[in-house]
Amino acid sequence: EVWGELPALMTDEKLTFKLQPNKVTHLKYDEMDFVLKTNDYGMNSPEITPDRPTSNTLRVLILGDAISMPEGFSYEEAYPGMLKQNLAEAYPGREVEVINAAVTGYAPHHQVALLPELMQTFTPDVVVYQFFDEFIQNVPPELAYDSTFIREMQLSMGFFPDGTKPMLYDHIVRSQ
Repeated sequence: EVWGELPALMTDEKLTFKLQPNKVTHLKYDEMDFVLKTNDYGMNSPEITPDRPTSNTLRVLILGDAISMPEGFSYEEAYPGMLKQNLAEAYPGREVEVINAAVTGYAPHHQVALLPELMQTFTPDVVVYQFFDEFIQNVPPELAYDSTFIREMQLSMGFFPDGTKPMLYDHIVRSQ
């Protein structure tokens, strides 16, 4: 069994996995059937540049997991897109960018690893941090950056289908 999002993911030595940049992927698993589009930075977000379009642009960065990525919905249909629309209505005449850096399966150690680079690159005005606490309870912090754990997590997701069952299989919470 592999993660339903696997076609949209790639391995990463630092983060274990991440979304593939510049990809349109039709994902169909469980009861979900949706298209995931990623930008140059591998985010389910409209294209973004480090420079703000205007000096008055309100920039919001979202960090999170499948709830924020989100699974099953396009950017526009999910809360990041709705947040952008609502903020634009609340602040007429001000450009609004909502950068969605959330990735399914990401836990706090992923966000901690991403945040400094994202803050430096995009200089957001606001950071929205969403997390699912069941994942936190099941991944011991001392394992988060361990190379063996990263490999085991990648195997459990369906990367490297070599027929072996990961050693940590019973300790990893998966969405599918």
